[in-house]
Amino acid sequence: MRRNKTNASFTAKVMLAACSAAVLMPQALFADNATAPEYVYAVQQQAQVKGNVVDEFGEPMIGVTVRVKGTQAATITDLDGNFTINAKPGQQIELSYVGYLTQTVKAENGLKINMKPDSQMMEEVVVIGFGTVKKRDVTGSVAQVKSDAILQAPTSDVSSALQGRISGLDVNDGELRIRGNRSINGKNDPLVIIDGVQGGSLGDINPEDVESVDVLKDASSTAIYGSQGANGVIIVTTKKAEKGRMAISYSGSVTGAMRSDHPEYRSGDNYYNAAKNAAVAAGQWSSAADDRLLFSSNEAFAAYKAGAWTNYEDLLQKSATWSTKHTVTLSGGTEKTSARFSLGYASNGNKWKEGNGTDRYVLRANIDHKVYDWISAGVDFQLTHNRAGNSPYEKAATTGMELGSPYGVYDAETETYTIGNELVERPLAADEYVNPLIDNNGNYLYKRESNGTNVIANGYLDIHPIEGLTFRSQLNAHITNSSVGDYIDASQSANLEKTGQKSAATMTKSSGLYLEWNNVLTYNFVQLPKDHHLGVTLLTTWSRKTSDFLSATSKGQTLASNLWWNLGSNDGEDGSSVHSSGYEQSQTFSYAGRVSYDWKSRYLFTASLRRDGASRLADGHKWDWFPSAALAWRITDEAWMEKVKGNWLDDLKIRATYGVTGNAGIGIYGTQSGVTFANWSFGFQDDAANRYILGTLDKNGSGYYVVANKDTKWEKSTTFDLGFDASFLRNRINVVFDWYYTKTTDLILLRSLPTSAGMDGKYATYTNIGSTRNTGVEFTVNTRNIVKKKFQWNSSLTFSANSEKIEDLVDGTDITIGTEKEKNTLMLGHPIKSFLTFKYLGIWKTSEADEAAIFNQKPGDVHIDIPGMRKVSDGVYEKADKDGNIVQYTKDNPYSISQSEDVQYIGSTSPNWFAGFNNDFTIGNFDVNIYFYARFGQWAENRMGNYTPTDGGKYVNMDYWVEGTNENALLPGAYKGRNFYDYTGYQSLWYADNSFIKLKRITVGYTLPKKTLKTIGLTKVRVYATVNDPLYWVKSDFQKGWDPEGNQRSFTVGLNVNF
Repeated sequence: MRRNKTNASFTAKVMLAACSAAVLMPQALFADNATAPEYVYAVQQQAQVKGNVVDEFGEPMIGVTVRVKGTQAATITDLDGNFTINAKPGQQIELSYVGYLTQTVKAENGLKINMKPDSQMMEEVVVIGFGTVKKRDVTGSVAQVKSDAILQAPTSDVSSALQGRISGLDVNDGELRIRGNRSINGKNDPLVIIDGVQGGSLGDINPEDVESVDVLKDASSTAIYGSQGANGVIIVTTKKAEKGRMAISYSGSVTGAMRSDHPEYRSGDNYYNAAKNAAVAAGQWSSAADDRLLFSSNEAFAAYKAGAWTNYEDLLQKSATWSTKHTVTLSGGTEKTSARFSLGYASNGNKWKEGNGTDRYVLRANIDHKVYDWISAGVDFQLTHNRAGNSPYEKAATTGMELGSPYGVYDAETETYTIGNELVERPLAADEYVNPLIDNNGNYLYKRESNGTNVIANGYLDIHPIEGLTFRSQLNAHITNSSVGDYIDASQSANLEKTGQKSAATMTKSSGLYLEWNNVLTYNFVQLPKDHHLGVTLLTTWSRKTSDFLSATSKGQTLASNLWWNLGSNDGEDGSSVHSSGYEQSQTFSYAGRVSYDWKSRYLFTASLRRDGASRLADGHKWDWFPSAALAWRITDEAWMEKVKGNWLDDLKIRATYGVTGNAGIGIYGTQSGVTFANWSFGFQDDAANRYILGTLDKNGSGYYVVANKDTKWEKSTTFDLGFDASFLRNRINVVFDWYYTKTTDLILLRSLPTSAGMDGKYATYTNIGSTRNTGVEFTVNTRNIVKKKFQWNSSLTFSANSEKIEDLVDGTDITIGTEKEKNTLMLGHPIKSFLTFKYLGIWKTSEADEAAIFNQKPGDVHIDIPGMRKVSDGVYEKADKDGNIVQYTKDNPYSISQSEDVQYIGSTSPNWFAGFNNDFTIGNFDVNIYFYARFGQWAENRMGNYTPTDGGKYVNMDYWVEGTNENALLPGAYKGRNFYDYTGYQSLWYADNSFIKLKRITVGYTLPKKTLKTIGLTKVRVYATVNDPLYWVKSDFQKGWDPEGNQRSFTVGLNVNF
């Protein structure tokens, strides 16, 4: 086949000019009457070539792609590893399969090809910003997870499957962070890109559709995305169809989850003993004759004597929650067109009885078409619909263990408590709590339903007018629509515990549209001297995001059956109807360029420069430049490394990168002044006038009215990264290591304005007045421990340690945002999300009474650390006062604990380090996966923080101090009539270290032998069983008994079938 050279040359010039214009000006249009190159076909004689493909153990390989180089002829191997393809004798036949080296052989009959595993995977393609690169040529910090690793976790959420798989990527309770938090006011979430579409969610995509996930971590890798990539980038590539026969597959699983772990609920005897100890401590109990005083009423005492102690968890929650997941995939293609379609359904059960749970439907289509040899186009489309129902018990205020029976009746004359057959409103008439079972005693006491539909779509056009030149234009769209209906009746149990509550119905609708247009021009120079490789990429990106919402609430609904569908059917009183709405729009535009060069893949260099513009920033500061550069050196390719290479060291590449990224860390209209309508009016004589206040009320609850600051500009993060990639012992061990340093400056923070600005000092504005620093190390070690025909063992260890600090704030002082200073204070020298409170040391013991007295404390009180306090000798402590003078304290001159000066940093929600350890075993046709995960240094709310000194607290047994018998307790002494906040330093018990090590998963699978598959006409059948979260260890005694991640221990059975 030959090409008309004159026409081709002319077309190439025209397309090159058009592509260049389009990449610099996306508004350019293509000519309507473009002429395709002409081709002249010649008939060439071909013959059938047959062959067989086996793996390293001599076993037939199914699905190996077989192509005739230079042509469009392609096929795949069958169940026995056989293939037949049309080729001329002597033509080159290429064979490829994921995880194996690509081989090229000459066409001849009776071929026998032995595929060799690509243990180093150096030729594997890694997705980077607006392009791909071979793994061996990566200069930045990029990590990749393949489909098989993602599918090891039986989950419908891709983010859960990534936990512990990638060093530097922290996945915690649905929150994703790459190398810590950088911004205080802006977002710290990484950019998620699904098939080129920005702004998607990992929760929307079906794990079975994912081909790979690439995570860009350093600034040299993310700078090409400018401000959008400031917090790292996660690129999801979905599966494409292979050319050849049509393939059908099914994947399904059923999961049963037990209730979340918690310590044993208290019994009646436990409650009695706690109340008695509290009364003894208060001098209110001396014998059984005083037992009545331990209870709030005669009725409560009668219920205790009757044994009416109810576990509402058993009555309201299911013993096991069931979930299912199903995916059907259809794929195939011709020489010109390939398509892959998938339909997924996931149902997650509700732990509450009478609950509907959630349903998710995912429809995905990937279609690619080759128009000519030099032009191709395609469409990727995904539709996700989520529906969630509720249980009538979800709003119940009481869900644990309580005294009294939901069917209890008290006779005041006889002072007896009996259990009847009818539900009562209050199990203890004199008590506060309402029987939660009444919430299901009618059809419409509480109902909630939510629906959401997301559409992610993109269309692309690829043009290859001349060798080495590629132009891609891609239009992306992300559409979201959601609605939430909520109704709570006046007689619902939680409302009955309050006074004056009306029934309320709310309907909220919201929608969003994200549009993006990318134009990318790439040229790889083909006429350079041998071993030199140079590539240039130019691109433009335009995006627009709009969102709107409408919410309406009706109070005092006249008919419960109307739910939220008729919000006008209320009692018509003042305040019965409340509504709100909103609309937002923002835009960005960017120009960027990247240059990549290497010589023999030994010396590598990459540089990029991007100019970003964001509408949300102030005039004069909307645009900025973001550069990056990266160097890499493959040392093992040097001549002086020949003696080492192949001996014990197979490959060693060192990397150094630098980059700057930006973050418009402010609300869409944060640099513009709005107005707020005042809820009162003023006027002169009989003429009233409405009042408007300059500024809009801060959404973070500070109480300030925010006004514009014309000088607000980009937050900027500058990152340095040093790393190396190495493989040892014939590629049995592969190591990737990185050290990084990130300094984020010009942080956007809210700063109050002086009283002279008006509103009695209630005005504030956003200014660039802070900085943070993140530094850390991370590494990944992949090993092939044992490789035998019938037994293989591979391991993967990831480790990440990050130190996050606020380095600068306005006036060099800590800042408290809102009223909860314990968890909303920005502290210099500490992470962004930190806890400021008293530091817990334990409970004062009887033997420490004299020492406790020095701090106005006594045995059974909370023992806290006093910053700057030093023990001089027994009974003597000293501490500097505000003027720097040393003051000594004794029990005769006790120290008064300060609620403001003696609080300190105790911990952060950000971990010091986290790690994952994955082990894969293959034993014949069996496969076993064992996965461990650890997270250390992060703090969380104390699960035992609901302790009450009068009766020991609610629900679970509490470890409280008792003189002489439980001196080493975790909680202060029980004392009747005392509240938790009566103990000095009680705030130290609100938070606790939540470090843990967990056995996350054990999976055992079995794949049917190929001989069996051949008889039933299937390509692959695998069954598996997985135990999730079976074991864990927690560091803090306060957190013991609870799963540290709040997960439910579960068991999954699944099936994978390829037809």
